[in-house]
Amino acid sequence: SKGDASLLVADVSSVNKAGMAYDNDVVNPKRVSRWRKLVRSLAWVAKIFNKSSSFKPGEVSVEEEAGAELMVLRQVQRCCFGKEINDLDLNGCVSDKSRLYSLLPILHADGFVRIGGRIENADVSFNEKHPIIVARCGAVDLLVQSLHEKLCHSGAATVLSELRRRGIWILQGRRAIRSILLACRRCHKFSAGSGC
Repeated sequence: SKGDASLLVADVSSVNKAGMAYDNDVVNPKRVSRWRKLVRSLAWVAKIFNKSSSFKPGEVSVEEEAGAELMVLRQVQRCCFGKEINDLDLNGCVSDKSRLYSLLPILHADGFVRIGGRIENADVSFNEKHPIIVARCGAVDLLVQSLHEKLCHSGAATVLSELRRRGIWILQGRRAIRSILLACRRCHKFSAGSGC
């Protein structure tokens, strides 16, 4: 809703004409409890800033939602890997002391830090070959919770597999996902009810 969306925006002047790039914190995941609400609200705000002749209040397309998801992931990267992004932009590599070093990161033309490596000939999509690297934070926790619920409260391995299929690589992903899933109330109720 309009009220929800306004809570997410910290500096609306930083949303550009395309609605997909920004410099400051535009998204504040602490103000929402669901990934979908975060993404749809941000897509709605970007849509308002990009008013076109086809503007329809309240309606957000699949493409606009996908663009908003990328905005969130870009912000996560800027917050978590600012130095690495700068190093990759200037030198084409990161310091050997960086936590990304072992992933052979690349700064792709789309502006995302992605996993590099030698799997160009693998028979999978580009996003699976070179996933976007993110670190655990509030927005990533919301994404993991959302996938966990969407996948019928599946375990960490299934959620991790779905993230990889979508082209997202969480640092220390298995441990991070397990930790997030431990907070799932429905799973706690189910395991308590089954006597486990």
